[in-house]
Amino acid sequence: MAFQLYEDLLCMPFDAFHGAVQRVLGRPVWSHEFCTAGTKQLRAEFEGKAEPATLEQIMALIPPEKRVSLVMLGADDD
Repeated sequence: MAFQLYEDLLCMPFDAFHGAVQRVLGRPVWSHEFCTAGTKQLRAEFEGKAEPATLEQIMALIPPEKRVSLVMLGADDD
């Protein structure tokens, strides 16, 4: 996992890499966190130089025009 985290080109199946990063960091990692800016954060977390990203920081990696929010107002009993 450490090798792939510092490699720009994918050298292993993404699902294996994604799972390994989640296990090592001990948190869910969203696929868009693997963008350039997100990768810097993941590397810093792995090296112990940064705290886990907040949900706000993770969502900020998504361009504003591509963000969608879903709000559930109540449960349907039917």
